[in-house]
Amino acid sequence: MCKMKNRPQIQSLAYTVGDVLNRYVEVHNYVQDEGASTKSLVKNFFGRGKSQLALLADAEALLPGSLEVERAIDTFRTTAGDALSDGERQYVDVLTGYARALSATIEALIERQQVLHKVSTQTANWTEFSDAGDRYEASIKEYMAWGQQLNDLAPLIFD
Repeated sequence: MCKMKNRPQIQSLAYTVGDVLNRYVEVHNYVQDEGASTKSLVKNFFGRGKSQLALLADAEALLPGSLEVERAIDTFRTTAGDALSDGERQYVDVLTGYARALSATIEALIERQQVLHKVSTQTANWTEFSDAGDRYEASIKEYMAWGQQLNDLAPLIFD
C-alpha cells in the first residue's frame, strides 16, 4: 500500500467539514428550541422569542461555508490527483459525499424555515410545512449515513 502523503491536508479538510457540521448542529438545535416548542410559543407570545425570519437567516448563513468546503475538497481532489493512495482516495470520496449531503441538509433546513415563515404569514399551509419537514428529515438521514461511512474509514486517515 502506498504511503499516505496527503494525510495532513485530508485531515484539515475533514476538520473543516466538522466545523461546518458543528455550526449546523448549533443552528438546528436552536431552530428546534426556538421554533418548534411550547417554550418558543410562550417566548414569542411575550415578544421575547426570535422571529421566524431571524431563524431563517441563521440557517441561510450556514450555506456559504458549507459550499466553500465542498469546493475546497473538489480542488484538493483535482490537485492531488494520482498522488492519492487508494485509502486516501476512498476517504476523500466519502468526505465529498458527506460534505454534499450536509450542504443538502442545510438547504433543506432553509427550505423548511422558508415554508414555516410563510405559514406564520398565512401564505403557506401546514401540509407544505410537513412536506418540507419530511424532506429535511430525509436529508438528515442521508448525511448521517455518509457520516457513518466516514467514521468507518477514519482509521485510514487519523490512525
